[in-house]
Amino acid sequence: MENKKISVFLPAYNAEKTLERAIQSVVCQTYQNWEICVIDDGSRDGTAEIAERACQRDSRIRLFKLSPGKGKTYALKAGIEAVSEAEYAMFLDSDDWFKGPELFQRLIGELDRERADCVLFNFELKGAPGFQKLVKKMILSTEEEYVKNIMKRQYMDGNLWGGIYKFQLVKEKFTAQNFNHEDYINKYNILKECGKVVILPVIGYVYYVNTDSITHRPFTDRDEYYYIHAKEFVEKMQKIFPGTEKEGEYFMNWVLLFTASRLAENRQGRQLKMYQRIMKTARSSYKAFLWNPYFSTRDRLTFLLIWLGVYGMAHRIYIRIKRQKKTNVMYRSDV
Repeated sequence: MENKKISVFLPAYNAEKTLERAIQSVVCQTYQNWEICVIDDGSRDGTAEIAERACQRDSRIRLFKLSPGKGKTYALKAGIEAVSEAEYAMFLDSDDWFKGPELFQRLIGELDRERADCVLFNFELKGAPGFQKLVKKMILSTEEEYVKNIMKRQYMDGNLWGGIYKFQLVKEKFTAQNFNHEDYINKYNILKECGKVVILPVIGYVYYVNTDSITHRPFTDRDEYYYIHAKEFVEKMQKIFPGTEKEGEYFMNWVLLFTASRLAENRQGRQLKMYQRIMKTARSSYKAFLWNPYFSTRDRLTFLLIWLGVYGMAHRIYIRIKRQKKTNVMYRSDV
């Protein structure tokens, strides 16, 4: 199995605080036939220097420097195009890390055993499993199954980082996007070419909520395209697969809810041109939020607060309580 090379694509922008941890989560793997492609998207801090030192320590680590401004998927596209020989591809954000030194070994073994084109796995968020319902191994083999599971987000989602994929499919199907939160389009394009996909109930990825990252930056009017493209994607899928109505309704409105909540968090978001349009759409979709079976209690509560126009205030109170708890824990540990 060791003759099968894994290319790990790691886009980084101003990631000097977290990049070393991400790299080390690959270096520590018991499976050793890998390379890391760090793609520095024009960072203005010490990201490139950290990557260069890592390259000097290990020849399997490569650094690609880009001019700033194009964004994450353009960085990934540049890294993918620079690689010519690899059997498998994995994705790692610069503020996250892979969990456990046996992960790569287990994934390669599963690919061989099941003769699969892709193996997906669970992630950890704030110490808890990301997919609470993923408790047993699952095998998918049809495009409709891939679409349904991307959209209902119970056993997998649209993020690329939670899996290992045949590199040739990634090379052929990955496209750069001009908006944030764009993984699901690429994931669908890759998975639809797969004959067999395995989902393991194994936590192999730790997602770190970095409030300074691009993902959590303040919204701009350009971010409305996230919802627009999600809606177009769902409408396209429902024409091809009429049986995806509930899943598509949930996914489209989950993106809408995410966008509306981010906009409602602060005054800057509420002043954007798209704010009134997004809020009007969210309020008119109340039936989906109330009755679609895939929405959680937390989702419904978020929608209710947005509907009542008090989400921003509730969010500020939540952040204040969270900070106070963190301060109290630090104080007790000092004592």
